[in-house]
Amino acid sequence: MFERLSARHQTWLENRRPDSSDSSTTSAFLSRFIDWKKSIAAQIESSADPSRLPHISAAISDLEKFVAENSYLLPYYEIRSSLKTISNLKQSRENLTSQLIPKKKFSFKTSKPTKTKTHIDTLIPQPDTDSVPVKTTSYPIRDSPGFRQTKPSLVIEFQGFRDR
Repeated sequence: MFERLSARHQTWLENRRPDSSDSSTTSAFLSRFIDWKKSIAAQIESSADPSRLPHISAAISDLEKFVAENSYLLPYYEIRSSLKTISNLKQSRENLTSQLIPKKKFSFKTSKPTKTKTHIDTLIPQPDTDSVPVKTTSYPIRDSPGFRQTKPSLVIEFQGFRDR
C-alpha cells in the first residue's frame, strides 16, 4: 500500500509542471496588479477629457476581473488589499467624473402651463355658484366647532320610545 501511494505521489510530481502564466504565484500576481494599478492611476490623474472616462472604467473592471480570477491563488489579506485598492480607484474615478461632468441641478418649475379654452369649453355653459339655492333648516346652525366653551347642560332629554 505504501509503495502504491509513493508511486502515485511520484507520478503526480512528474506530471505537475509549473504554469507559464504570470499569475500563477502571489509575487507574479502582485507585480502585475501593481503595474496595472499604476497605469490606471496615471490615466485618472492625466485625464481632462470626459471621453476617456469609459476607458478608465473598463480598465478598472478588467482589473477587478483579474483579481477575481486569481483569488484562489492569493492569501486572504492580498485579496482584501487588492479589493480595497480597486475601490479606491473607483472612488478616484467618481471624483474625476464629478469634476469633469457636473451634476445637473434639479428644481421644480414654478410656472404652471396656461390652459387655453377649447371649443367644447365655450359651448358648455358653466353653472354659476350663486344660482345654487341654499337649503334652510328649521333649527339654527351654529358656526362653532362643537360643545367647547359652553356651560354644562343637558343636550338631549331621553323620554323613551313612543308610538306616534
